[in-house]
Amino acid sequence: MTVHEEPDGTFSASFVVRTPIAPAKTPTRGPRIAGADVGLNDYAAIAYSDGSREKVVNPRHFRTAEDSLRRADKNLARKKSGSNNYAKAKRARARAHRRVRNLRENHARQLASKLSRENQTVVVETLNISGMARTNMAKSMNDAGWGQFLKFPEEACIRKGMASTKAPRFLPSSQICSSRGTNGGKKTLAVRIWQCD
Repeated sequence: MTVHEEPDGTFSASFVVRTPIAPAKTPTRGPRIAGADVGLNDYAAIAYSDGSREKVVNPRHFRTAEDSLRRADKNLARKKSGSNNYAKAKRARARAHRRVRNLRENHARQLASKLSRENQTVVVETLNISGMARTNMAKSMNDAGWGQFLKFPEEACIRKGMASTKAPRFLPSSQICSSRGTNGGKKTLAVRIWQCD
């Protein structure tokens, strides 16, 4: 068992147990496949094999808590380093960051659980998140927590005995017709809808 002290002063204990994989469950909405595409305006755009689509709103937990995090930083900066008040302010700042982290993880886990509960197979995209996070959109990408979300559906599907797969990184999905599978070739970003020949 590993005991870990969090920066906010709380302790957690972690240990590994082996549990049998549960038998495959019947999806609540009948056998279907869900494909999830993450984004910044919408947290995820989900397309189902029965033709339905769903957009999940991006909660932007860090952006929402930015004012309280800034106040915690300013409060810490006013304290004398090494004093008891400095330690209190440091723990308060860590609690504020931990709350954002927990909210982000909870949102991703709930969406992953919903996808694995309602579908036979869940498909997520493969992204180079660390490379994309070095752009000018890094703050928004890290706030969205794509890495967590792309990992959680796989874990949820394994627990429930469902299938989970990752789409290849360079799959030209926006160039391929969804019904016939023909490749329409490269298109500019201005083209949002195209019709297959």
